[in-house]
Amino acid sequence: SSLHCPLTHAYVNRAVFIDGRVHAPNFLTHLVIFATKLRNRGVSDHGLLRELSAPLAGSLVGGDGHSRVYDDLAVYRLAVDFALESTDVAVPAKLSSSTSPSNKPASTRRTSISGYPPTTAAANKLRRGSAGDSLPGIGAVIAPYSAPKEANPFNLPWAVRGLLEEKLVKEEFGEEVMLLVKEFEEWKPTSKALRDVKFRLEGVKSML
Repeated sequence: SSLHCPLTHAYVNRAVFIDGRVHAPNFLTHLVIFATKLRNRGVSDHGLLRELSAPLAGSLVGGDGHSRVYDDLAVYRLAVDFALESTDVAVPAKLSSSTSPSNKPASTRRTSISGYPPTTAAANKLRRGSAGDSLPGIGAVIAPYSAPKEANPFNLPWAVRGLLEEKLVKEEFGEEVMLLVKEFEEWKPTSKALRDVKFRLEGVKSML
């Protein structure tokens, strides 16, 4: 839920905090990071993060490390870096006309607005590129979802299969997929929920 998976927007950057003092790197943490990385690249995770949310609910190490995310400066640095270093997304041509000021670069349009935004809402609109008619924004997409009455054990392997079939994964992430294969073979989960995750993923191991 903290990743807000149903939301899709070009200006949303997701990250996963893993406390190295209590969590040893393994296949499952790498898989979550991999899926999150793809979401940040605009590639669907095919519901993988949603399917992993139940077995990952709560702490995996008996409560150790809870809330340490609030004290790590890297968390806040990542947010600031993304806000200041990310580029603007081009607005589709159909949203603007040839005579509209919105044809100018977003940075030029924004500097033409004098003074600081008077309200938080105005600042948010400015960040999204939607302050007024001359700055058409890019709407967020929130996928509808209703929790099923009974969990389908086949959803998890199907999600991994769909993720691995993505063109970007095949073209740019071959080495990382091979590393996931190695980590999957070495992964020895101890809890019943995580052993069940490994059992369900055995069917798509050949695709990893």
